[in-house]
Amino acid sequence: MNLPIEMQLEDAVEAGDMERVETLLRDGVDPDVLCHGLETSVLELVVAREDAEMVGLFARAGADVERPDSEGRTLLSRAASSRDQSGSLLALLRVGADPNAPDRAGWTPLHWAAVHGYQANVKALLANGANPDAKDGHGSTPQAAAERNRHWGVAQTLAHRDRHPDHPDLAQ
Repeated sequence: MNLPIEMQLEDAVEAGDMERVETLLRDGVDPDVLCHGLETSVLELVVAREDAEMVGLFARAGADVERPDSEGRTLLSRAASSRDQSGSLLALLRVGADPNAPDRAGWTPLHWAAVHGYQANVKALLANGANPDAKDGHGSTPQAAAERNRHWGVAQTLAHRDRHPDHPDLAQ
C-alpha cells in the first residue's frame, strides 16, 4: 500500500533522503505539512535533525519559517535552544527567519540561546540583528537570563554588544 504523499515527505525527511524530499517538494507537496497525527510540522523535524541544506530546500519551496509551534515558539527559537553552533539556526537566519520574533512569553531566540549558555548561537543572532535589549513578559533581557543561569561568558558578550558584529569577540 502506498503512503499518502505527505507521509512520504515525512518519511524521506526522517531517512535524510534529500533527493526524495526535493522531488516531493518540486511535485507540489505542501512544505508546511504537519507530521502524521501530530501538531509538529515536517520542517520542525528538519530543524531538529540539524540539516541546514534541507532547511534551505524547504524555505525555497515556500515553507513558513516563522510558523509558531504549539508553544508559540518559532523554529529559530527552537534551533537557538537546541544546541550550540546550530547549523539549523544559521540556515534559518540565511533564509530570513526573524531573530527578534517573540514567543508567547516574550522570549526571543536570543533569550533562548542566552539561557542555555550557547555562545556561538548568541553571537550569530547578534550578528544577524537580534535585539539584545528585548524584554520578555517579565521585563527580563537576554543578558539577565544568561546571568541568572551563570553563563558569564554569554552575559559578557551581551554586555559588549555595542561592538561592531565583526569585532573578534562577536565574530561567528
